[in-house]
Amino acid sequence: MAVLLALGMASGMLVAATGARGGAGVTGSAESALLLSVSCGSAGMCMAVGSRQSTGELGALAEKWNGTTWTIIPAAHPRGAIHTYFYAVSCSSSHACMAVGGYSTKSHPGGSVPLAELWNGKTWRVKVTPRPTGDSALGSVSCRSATWCMAVGEGGTSTNKGFSEEWDGRRWTIKRTASPPGTTFSTLESVSCATARVCMAVGDYQVHHSAHTRTLAELWNGKKWARRATLNPVSGANGSSLNGVSCRSAIACVAVGSYVDVSDSGGLALAETWNGKVWTRAAVDDDPTQVRVLEGVSCRSTNACVAVGISESTSPSIGSTLAERWTGDQWTVEGTPNPNGATDSELDGVSCASPAACVAVGSYFTNSGMGGLSLPLTEVWNGVSWTLVTTPF
Repeated sequence: MAVLLALGMASGMLVAATGARGGAGVTGSAESALLLSVSCGSAGMCMAVGSRQSTGELGALAEKWNGTTWTIIPAAHPRGAIHTYFYAVSCSSSHACMAVGGYSTKSHPGGSVPLAELWNGKTWRVKVTPRPTGDSALGSVSCRSATWCMAVGEGGTSTNKGFSEEWDGRRWTIKRTASPPGTTFSTLESVSCATARVCMAVGDYQVHHSAHTRTLAELWNGKKWARRATLNPVSGANGSSLNGVSCRSAIACVAVGSYVDVSDSGGLALAETWNGKVWTRAAVDDDPTQVRVLEGVSCRSTNACVAVGISESTSPSIGSTLAERWTGDQWTVEGTPNPNGATDSELDGVSCASPAACVAVGSYFTNSGMGGLSLPLTEVWNGVSWTLVTTPF
């Protein structure tokens, strides 16, 4: 699953390919939307981002949570852009957030250029980002302050490799990543920084003569990236990926994702923990009748994490929201609601201000009165249960 937005123009219809199933996007000329990431500066201030489409145009979407309601915060528009979209956001405080994604231009409508915007508590402002050769987009960001962030993503047609950019408060600078030897394709899906000198980025890669992806993790030491060996779930597994990571310190990270077993029976949830030296696989709460993918994770301590994603029944094929809680020794599924009339629902991002205060975002589809369009979805955890929240777009 790549973070690079695949933009296709067919009969005037824009297709945004994102989400856990590679298709939780927005299509058609009617209005639709999705949220992919959320970051909470406090229990009473969270920022969620994604994209929305109206009359055939794709635009970046940002919404602010005050503990009770969501309010849309208009995003800035890069000069010359015709389609913009956010993939991820990170808030270092209640008045400092960085959102990243990409945009296309009139001269290259089917392409993608990295996008970064800084929110100062009142407005979003575009911050110029350098671009690798070919199409590229930033898929994740982690900020320690308003003057320091690390973002990761994927280079496009010319490089097909993961890349990173560092924000120093004035400008973004590309930092070379550490692709495994023989890599033909790699993507960094998520990054989490415990400090400005300790970041972990995760994703997946492919090597020559292999049709399957393998999990990928890279560690930033303040100067350069170095690969850290991960555990691929099953010998001969038909593809595996790490989609989200959360680090509380240099010796405590949790990464989540999914893999396809050798029988090709569908996706299985995957989780690994980092102790500063090695990655160790952590058994998740799985169900053989479900296809499960974990997309995002947020940890408040080494023994308090929440991961979210999608759980899809094999018969009939209906996707529903998924949340699992990590207590330091095991993962347990937490019941999550799904919107009435939803034909498919998923959670893509989560942020916890405390173990008893989490916000998760995603999208759902409905054929009831909305023509099968994608709609934004948010849920709030109060320490006891998850509750659906009305989300404007």
